[in-house]
Formats: sequence, C-alpha cells, structure tokens
Amino acid sequence: MSQAEIITPVSIFHSGNTDIDITDPRLVSHAVLHGCISGSRRNQTLLLSMFQLRHRVFKQRLKWDVESFNEQETDRFDTIDTDYIITTDINNNVKGCVRLLPTTAPYMLSEVFPDLWQSQAPLPCSASVCELSRFSFEKSHDAGGYGFSGPVVRLLRNLVLYAQRNQISQYVFVTTAAIERLLVIQGVSIYRVGNVVKIGSAQTVVIFMNINQQTEEALFNHSK
Repeated sequence: MSQAEIITPVSIFHSGNTDIDITDPRLVSHAVLHGCISGSRRNQTLLLSMFQLRHRVFKQRLKWDVESFNEQETDRFDTIDTDYIITTDINNNVKGCVRLLPTTAPYMLSEVFPDLWQSQAPLPCSASVCELSRFSFEKSHDAGGYGFSGPVVRLLRNLVLYAQRNQISQYVFVTTAAIERLLVIQGVSIYRVGNVVKIGSAQTVVIFMNINQQTEEALFNHSK
C-alpha cells in the first residue's frame, strides 16, 4: 500500500479491554499518553469503532453533508499515516475521538474550508501547528449540566500530551460556537480567528488552542 492510500471502511471488529486514560493528572510532563492510534490496518478494530462513532455524530445527529458507507464516516484525510486521539469504554468501543493533521500538508481548513479563514495572515503551515478535525463524542450525563464530560476531558488531556511529545504549540480547528463556549467554560486557552460563519444550521468558528500552562491547569486539575 502506498503511504497516501486512503483508509476504506473495515468490517472486522473484535471487542477488547483497553483503558485509555492518563496515569498521573498532576504531572503532565510525566503522564503516559494513551489513546493515540494511527491509520494503520493493525488498528482496524479501533478504527471501525471510531468511524462508526463519526457516522452517528456527523451523519445522524448533526446531519452534516458527509460521505458514509456501511454506517462508517471517512474522507480523503483518513489515511494510513493519519494520527487520532481516542477514548474508549471498557469494551474497547470508541466514545470520543479527534483527528490530527499536520498543517505542513493539505488539511481541512486549507483544502475544504479556506473561506472560513478571516485573517490577513497566511493559513497555518508549521510543524508546531496541528489541525484538529472530526472532533466527536458520545453524549454523556456526567457533565453536570455544563462543561465537558469525563471522557472528553480525558481526550483533551491526551491532546496536550500528544502536543508535548511532538513539539506542537497550537492546535487549529473549525468547530461550532457551542464547542467554543465549552472550551471557555473549561478554562482552556483559546482564541478565535474572525467571526462566526453559519454553515447550514451550525454556527461555525475557527479556533486556535494554545498548549500552555493555562490549558494544562484547566485540564489536568479537573476532577474528571
């Protein structure tokens, strides 16, 4: 298979028992990164569960105009070289996920949503800036009526750990104003580029997430 080969939906799934979480939320630099997988076929079990979650979230719940086959949502950015951060339940079912794309190669903001970039500065193209996309999670009742649920907080923590291990200083992503508000509630260091743009029924924004002390404290001092 060539390195640019796109992942096709897979049909084999074996449940397992993977606890994806950090080991020491007090010591970010010494915490263990779990939940990072690549698009390699050796991860087909988790990939299938992730693509099914994305189908449920983007195709069924949000009604986005995305391609879906056999109840699995994938696109041309899902390749064998793509990295993902995931959280699972004890049966190895993916409950939260996000895709990571380097901004030194084609990514969604540059290729799909360039019109959303409301800045005189050029689009990000740096080894220290990574794009987040396909951020999705199962609805949970443990968020206490506001803020993120426990699995989502753990996913965000692992994004911090991934950034530290890969010399990433910022994440850039297209998201909804609702997610932006939740990040603010959580205390994560973010800033918006431009104004809200309505796409369909979604209030869409471009956000930078800074990997700094504020973000670390907001996520790793959280009780979830």
